[in-house]
Amino acid sequence: MISVLIPLFQVNVHSLINSLIEQLSTASISYEILIGDDSPSPLNSSTLDEWRSCNLRYFHNSSSLGRSANRNMLADNAIYENLIFIDCDALLPNPDFISKYIKEIDGKSVLCGGTNYQNTKPAQKEQVLRWTYGRKREVSSATNRNINPYNSFSSFNFCIPTQVFKEVRFDERIKDYGHEDTYFGFDLKERGVLIKHIENPLTHNGLESSDVFLEKTKIGIEGLLSISRRETVPDGFLEHNTLWLVSERMKKSGLSIILKVLYPFLERYILVFLRSRNPSMFLFDLYKLAYLSRIQD
Repeated sequence: MISVLIPLFQVNVHSLINSLIEQLSTASISYEILIGDDSPSPLNSSTLDEWRSCNLRYFHNSSSLGRSANRNMLADNAIYENLIFIDCDALLPNPDFISKYIKEIDGKSVLCGGTNYQNTKPAQKEQVLRWTYGRKREVSSATNRNINPYNSFSSFNFCIPTQVFKEVRFDERIKDYGHEDTYFGFDLKERGVLIKHIENPLTHNGLESSDVFLEKTKIGIEGLLSISRRETVPDGFLEHNTLWLVSERMKKSGLSIILKVLYPFLERYILVFLRSRNPSMFLFDLYKLAYLSRIQD
């Protein structure tokens, strides 16, 4: 009935896998767990031997496939009619995570469970930016997410009928961090596939350092610019992205030129605040706009 798909990259997934096995076994359904490992080195063989008795299949990619292709590979190898995608840096906070999805499955809708973060600010200052961003931008009730269901799509935690996924799939031209979710959600909208957001969150446990998160943010912005320069971009896709919309408005007003010129000075001072224990999301947004202005022609 359910194939749980976990794209993996250099994260310890023991707790996640053990929790999933416990819940799936209790649910008394047909299931499998597939791991697609894009890490340089495979997992320990003794651990895999233990898991294989629990309907788990492990794929170690000899060369990195990238985020989108790795997810597609897992779906291609799945045998059941429903796919649950879970990012490897997730934890199951509730014992009814699987049962909640089972109750909502209707064979045609995409179900998005949502994301949670720990309530307490991390003790390490270098993790506070990622935690703050997650709490302010990613945590949202199902009611709020259902207001703009396609814009709120996240591949961190969702369930999709296998037949629907075969029609959509992740865009394998997007190999690095950022915007594979946006593209996938937009494609679902264009095909008229219903997205239903439910209260079934996973806890995001993988908090990158501020420097790593900032670098990934820049990679994501570069990816967005690369998409905009394709020969064919689906009508309405760029308007689906808030950063792009604001950037285009700033271009028309001439403000983007000012941001581009000031970027080297802005970056130096903004980064001080973003790396602090009280990072500002306004400054983070300004940083992204300035960087996009800088790398555009």
